[in-house]
Amino acid sequence: MLKIRLTPRSVGIFYLSLVPIFGIIYWLADSLWKAPLGFVESLYFSVVTITTLGYGDISPITDAGRILTGTQAILGIVSIGLFLNSVSERRAELQEKKRHDAVVGHLLWQYKNFRESVTEICLRAIAGGYNTDWKLKLHLPEMLKFREYFSENNSEKWYVVLNALESDDGLLQDLLVEIDMFSEQVTFALNNTSANDHEVLRFLTRFSQHPHRLNNLDVYSGDKVKYIGGFIYEVMAGWSVIDGYRDNDIFLERFKKL
Repeated sequence: MLKIRLTPRSVGIFYLSLVPIFGIIYWLADSLWKAPLGFVESLYFSVVTITTLGYGDISPITDAGRILTGTQAILGIVSIGLFLNSVSERRAELQEKKRHDAVVGHLLWQYKNFRESVTEICLRAIAGGYNTDWKLKLHLPEMLKFREYFSENNSEKWYVVLNALESDDGLLQDLLVEIDMFSEQVTFALNNTSANDHEVLRFLTRFSQHPHRLNNLDVYSGDKVKYIGGFIYEVMAGWSVIDGYRDNDIFLERFKKL
């Protein structure tokens, strides 16, 4: 069903246009009055009628005139109602957009923090403690920098991270906490935005649910670190089993499309 969108501006223009339109009709229709109205008088009567002031100093003398003025009065009342309704809808839309932008902006900020926290955990795994390279910590959260540091010639560094997660339950727990907290943020954003892109919604829903699968499904329990590491590497380095290395951060792009 086709829905006509009424904006405050369009309704206001329609309302104001009724004044000269009916004014010209009153001016040209001499038979409606005891004496012909001048142009200014016609506009004056049109304003009085549409605003339902009804001074009574000018009145039609025929049924056609009464029907005409009654029609204008009804159109004026309906237009005012539509105008107020459109203003209310526009205000609600602006408030919803402001809330939506705040939720998405917060999610993007949380994603940045998530990448920084995961990077720190990976560097701790390599360093064997908290004595990490802070310069690396500033640059590695970027997808391409992370990929460059942990792939190809440096792939052994990623295996060091996986081995550290395997042997250090505290380090693994820290990583799982970061994953769970960010998953909750994605779920919160999904529940508090009105995105209509079904592909984005499916992607982010799978993303938010995957940590729960990793923690609870038996299929992942045999080599938990392997699957958690694969999930993290996909997010951090832009790796896909199907597409290989991606040029863009697909997670960041989907978050922005919410």
